[in-house]
Amino acid sequence: EAMKVTKFDCVDDEVAATLQKIIEETTRRINLLEEQRSNNEVQYAKLLADIKYEQEQTTLINSQRGNQLISAQREGEAEGVQLSQEASTFLGGLSSALPDINLRMRLFKLQAELEAMEARVNSVAKSSATIFLSLEDLGLKLNVQDFLAHTEL
Repeated sequence: EAMKVTKFDCVDDEVAATLQKIIEETTRRINLLEEQRSNNEVQYAKLLADIKYEQEQTTLINSQRGNQLISAQREGEAEGVQLSQEASTFLGGLSSALPDINLRMRLFKLQAELEAMEARVNSVAKSSATIFLSLEDLGLKLNVQDFLAHTEL
């Protein structure tokens, strides 16, 4: 046979008050645990979202880096092809006037150096930079003693 407790009454008011405090404290603890569990679930979901976001950012950065690398390779290849064509045209065009390939190569290198120097000069000319040059930079040599010897003071 089964027995059910349907009601419980304390005979002593002090015991009833103590039981009531125990019930209230237990209920309070259960509520705090549920609140903490809920907060933990929210923080866990946020952490998962942050991790997913960072992974997506990493994927994006890696993809952009790969695209930049491919783009740079293509630009380099295009510049290389262009330079090769320029060199071939230059060297081929001078073959009858300068049969020595070494002289043609030196002349091609000199042209490239002059073009690079011209680009640097144009860049400096367009800027508001102040340039300080020494006599050695200009390739000048002042011989003051010779000047004084030929000049009457």
